[in-house]
Amino acid sequence: MGKKWIKIKETGQLYLEKIIVYFDIPILFVCNDFENRKYLCLNVDEETGCTVIAETDNRTLISMLKNQITMESVFRNSSENKIIIAEYNCEKDEIVSSVQEAKKIDANLLPEKEAFLELSNEVISEYLLFLKKQLISVEVEDFCEKKTITVKQIKFNKYFSLNSENVTYHKNLKLEDTKKVYTCDNNNSRKMIA
Repeated sequence: MGKKWIKIKETGQLYLEKIIVYFDIPILFVCNDFENRKYLCLNVDEETGCTVIAETDNRTLISMLKNQITMESVFRNSSENKIIIAEYNCEKDEIVSSVQEAKKIDANLLPEKEAFLELSNEVISEYLLFLKKQLISVEVEDFCEKKTITVKQIKFNKYFSLNSENVTYHKNLKLEDTKKVYTCDNNNSRKMIA
């Protein structure tokens, strides 16, 4: 986990994962929570501490960093169509947060509609590599009478949860229920049986 950033009711404790744009303070950055869900954060007003927080995933971050999608679209298409607005309340000396619909949030709180990141440097390249390594690649194999799933490029313990944002499909694999938890045999941690 990175450095603790803020703790809000909607996400729990957020940890700073990577600062993408920095001017005296982080402007555009990525945080994660205890379950390693990713959040793209935009510091809108440093005086009030107003920050827009959108849950996202590795694939979307990779697309944004490679200038395939705009920064604004990451926020507008956030998970569950929700954006969290966090602000520092001076009177109460606490962070106050609220949830808004991503599609309806005021454009003044987001990057310009057609703006791409257009930033490329060694830090971004290293972060892209880091995100790519977190993607999960699965393949279906016939094993006896059951279908098994082989997971590549990942280390995990006894249980692992697959979700559609972090799965690369091979051989036209379509997981019917991507929220299922797959268990693995401790003797062969690469094999997972649904």
